[in-house]
Amino acid sequence: MAHPTFAVRARALERMETEACDYESFRACLRDLAQVNLVTLGYRPTLGFLGRLLAGGRWPARPLHIVDAGSGYGDSLARIARWAKARGLDVRLTGVDMNPFAVRAAREAHADPGIEWVCADVFDYAAR
Repeated sequence: MAHPTFAVRARALERMETEACDYESFRACLRDLAQVNLVTLGYRPTLGFLGRLLAGGRWPARPLHIVDAGSGYGDSLARIARWAKARGLDVRLTGVDMNPFAVRAAREAHADPGIEWVCADVFDYAAR
């Protein structure tokens, strides 16, 4: 069996990206991925970076806008929102995912009014 190469971006769809995957299965997979993020401390690098900005006096005076490309279940932004709120920091959070199921799941799971969920290709969103 040949080993995959990562020199070229794969164009094949994952099962989650096909119509064969219903919303409930998709959401369950996203919940599982959120648990993996929690167990593997997947939030730590981002929160650590934000903490260093704050500790180094480099937190901007205006709201810091953080965009999560491929935001999925939205657990990363929800974690950032809680972290910022606990410190009284002004952040603007946007989750961008091109899958409408992901955006729906994130909105249902994280009703925080401070997070905007956008269904779009991140490159189209960035062009705005």
